[in-house]
Amino acid sequence: MKKIMFLGIAFAAVTLSSCGNDERTPGEKLDDAIDKTEQRTEQAKESMQNTAQDAKNEAQHLGHEIKNAAEETAEEAKKVGKEAGEAVKKGYEKTKNAAQEGVEKAKKELD
Repeated sequence: MKKIMFLGIAFAAVTLSSCGNDERTPGEKLDDAIDKTEQRTEQAKESMQNTAQDAKNEAQHLGHEIKNAAEETAEEAKKVGKEAGEAVKKGYEKTKNAAQEGVEKAKKELD
């Protein structure tokens, strides 16, 4: 891979050396092309690192949001469950009381 990149740079340098009024030697032009390629490679590396860090930060942020939403949902489910339990208990008490009243009324009618 490095050989291909070097050949490409060399070709570009030779091509550039045949154009314009540039007084530099082909070696100087090649060195300049290599320096520019290294700079751009470093810039691309930094950009990729920044992008990776941004993605990591966003993933952490989303993870916190998901955790908070799950906790809120669990609290709401707990609240609804408690309310449902209380409603069942009240319904049981009403049914029990109605049944006792019915039994007492039936006893009175039988006596």
